[in-house]
Amino acid sequence: MAKNVDYDTINIDVVQGDTLDMTFTVWYNNALYDMTGMQLDIEVKDDDDVVVATLTSAVPAPDITIATSSFRMYKEDFILTTGTYYYDIQLTNGTKLSTICRGKMRVIKQYTD
Repeated sequence: MAKNVDYDTINIDVVQGDTLDMTFTVWYNNALYDMTGMQLDIEVKDDDDVVVATLTSAVPAPDITIATSSFRMYKEDFILTTGTYYYDIQLTNGTKLSTICRGKMRVIKQYTD
């Protein structure tokens, strides 16, 4: 079977209300992939396809910072409602748009207020 994209599937667990602070390294053809000058965008959606969170590396207030072949997602009070969501990470290089990662994001209940 042929695919027009080569993405990773990564499922993520986040504790309700916690600060999202994760770093990923991007590889392509067994080499670190230089994302300098590119843009990353993430949408998190619920079962009804409603966007519950977005993150971007676009200015003026990026939630994602790119450092050559890695990126860091950072957002306080990320998702406040427990449940299972779906996300994808899209990389834009000029006019080329590529999905580099997708998966489920499970927000689990916090016990300490």
